[in-house]
Amino acid sequence: RLDTARDWAVVSCVARECAPNLRGDAQRCALAVADAPPIAGAVRLPAWSRWLLSERGRLAGWPWPALTRRSLRRVLAKSVRRARKQNRAAGDAPGAGALHEWRKAVIVLREQLYVLQPLVVRAQASLAVRLHHVARKLGAAGDWQMLIDVVRGPSRRTALEGGPGRLIAHAHDARHRAIGQARGAWSQLWHALRRKLV
Repeated sequence: RLDTARDWAVVSCVARECAPNLRGDAQRCALAVADAPPIAGAVRLPAWSRWLLSERGRLAGWPWPALTRRSLRRVLAKSVRRARKQNRAAGDAPGAGALHEWRKAVIVLREQLYVLQPLVVRAQASLAVRLHHVARKLGAAGDWQMLIDVVRGPSRRTALEGGPGRLIAHAHDARHRAIGQARGAWSQLWHALRRKLV
């Protein structure tokens, strides 16, 4: 349910933000998407909050093992390898699924570094900020893809002409730029990750 609520909010926001960059029917199409009513199945926050509290209690009761720097280093190295594998799996023309898996791997590694910040050296801690940049670019690419999917509709046969077509073309270009920026940032980051964590 959180996914659904987030997806609707993101598509609405992306469409509204790109509307000033468009003209005519393409702009009207973007504004129509931005003003579409929320998708049904909204999150019931009180119930969700109660579930979070019960989950926190359950996790607190687990017998957590003592962690050593060596074991943590192994975990980080494994996460670096997974992120690299997902980057390679994304290939030159990545689909939404491949980008999503790569982004998830980057976020897991980033969050591990944030959690372990007291135990890692300063040079390693700074990697989390750079991973955040990669994750944001991959997230932007996913957001543009969601806008494309909404404009195309369930049949995915929207003609690439007129206002909707120009909006889709604009979103494709923005998605492509975001992927390129993520790849460039990852390429620079990979050498530092290999040196400091693997």
